[in-house]
Amino acid sequence: MAWVGQLTTLYRAAASPQRVPAMVIGALILAGGLVTGCRSSDSDAGPEPAPAEAQALTAQRATEELIAGPVAEAARLGPLLPVCPDMTGAVPGESFTCTASTEEQKTVRLTATIQPTGQVELATTNVITVDALPSFEQAAIDALNATIDVPMSYEDIDCGPDSVVINDDATLVCALRDPQTQAIFDVTLSFTDLEARQFSLVVADAPRR
Repeated sequence: MAWVGQLTTLYRAAASPQRVPAMVIGALILAGGLVTGCRSSDSDAGPEPAPAEAQALTAQRATEELIAGPVAEAARLGPLLPVCPDMTGAVPGESFTCTASTEEQKTVRLTATIQPTGQVELATTNVITVDALPSFEQAAIDALNATIDVPMSYEDIDCGPDSVVINDDATLVCALRDPQTQAIFDVTLSFTDLEARQFSLVVADAPRR
């Protein structure tokens, strides 16, 4: 078929977020090497805890809790089991690499950066959220349509219904439907720069069986 084969040109998805946005968590402040979790109180909350009972977290632990909480919720990848390095003595501007395992044993990579305010900013580096997937699908279809006689539509490609963790070989395999025969082919997007949304693609030379 005319559109089967390597496409060597780099394509770029439309400018929509492909990462979980960097987030600054104001409730967790770095202070003297410790991050303290703040809790609101109300009339039903009972007495304030004694100082010895107050929650005090290391920067490492606090960042891991942020990943397991708001980052996991934003990524929509299910529960995350995070691991961050020791951040003792961290100074503003310093960055650390954290990882988090999904229930499917996929590894999410994140950058944690200490802000001048002492807050921790987190951003994923190998996640395409479900909201951003359509921009990659549309870019792939646009690239293919430039090489074939019978145009394909956005509905002819499916990269899945969920957020995606890009693996170590920086590829994503999607399903591509031949509009003439209805056969399904693998189309592989190879990312040269995920943050810049740049990729090349290749369509399998035989349909799925």
